[in-house]
Amino acid sequence: MAHLAEEVWQHSVSFKSIVGIGVGAGAYVLAKLALIFPDMVEGLVLLNIDPNGKGWIDWAASKITGLTSSLPDTVLPHLFSQCYQELVSNTELVQSYRQQIGNTINQANLQLFWNMYN
Repeated sequence: MAHLAEEVWQHSVSFKSIVGIGVGAGAYVLAKLALIFPDMVEGLVLLNIDPNGKGWIDWAASKITGLTSSLPDTVLPHLFSQCYQELVSNTELVQSYRQQIGNTINQANLQLFWNMYN
């Protein structure tokens, strides 16, 4: 996504540099943009880049689970929390989100976003 932002920037914006504000995934994309293209960024305000920082074992487990789970099921724990109990106790809400993610969001774009953020 940072590469896409740089391409859009070059073709449609006439600014020499930016001061960016991002929250969550937007903060992550801006941080990547600053690392890849430091001359484009004057400053950043970043909130919640990774509110659930994981160790390498958790990271590996999520990668393996991602190989065997559907994309909506992979995204759901990130939306609610890392707590299994929250997913189990809100079954109607979780099912509603699962259907929305599976039916209304372009899955190819969601996969690209998910790969960038994770």
